[in-house]
Amino acid sequence: MHINPRQSTLIATFLLSALCLGNQGAPLQRAPSFEVTTLSGKHLSFRTWENRIVLIDFWASWCLNCRKSLSELALLSKTYGPSGVEVLAISVDSSDKILEDFVRENDLSKNLIARDSSGISKDFSLAGIPYSVLIIDGQISLKSEGPLDLHKEKIENLISKALKARPSHRDEPPPIKNRG
Repeated sequence: MHINPRQSTLIATFLLSALCLGNQGAPLQRAPSFEVTTLSGKHLSFRTWENRIVLIDFWASWCLNCRKSLSELALLSKTYGPSGVEVLAISVDSSDKILEDFVRENDLSKNLIARDSSGISKDFSLAGIPYSVLIIDGQISLKSEGPLDLHKEKIENLISKALKARPSHRDEPPPIKNRG
């Protein structure tokens, strides 16, 4: 089968749109169950967040686009955290030391950051980084590869819509267990 240049352009546009728009129009997929511990020692379980809005960003300290996305992620956390939206940056760095050094050198919040030491990235079928996943009430509402600023508006629209649909968005987030 031969694909002409016009068909090739249409296919490329479709694939790029799919990456940037996430699951728009597609049936929602149940998020995989996972557990992770942040650098501050907080143990987080997906079961705790099953009926919440959760934004996860997969990244690495060596990835320039990922590093740029961290400030956007912190801003989203500051903006939507008080409404109960959970924001988590999961690093795919190869060691805790690399991650901890990067976090210390860049004055990042240890509450926001965890390392993927248990293969969570495989559960979400990561093809590359940065990679964002928005989970609303246990369902994956958006998956998007690329810098956060490419899809931040879409994420904010989905979060705002989900918050408006809730009876009360002043619910306190569930208690987080400290590992000790």
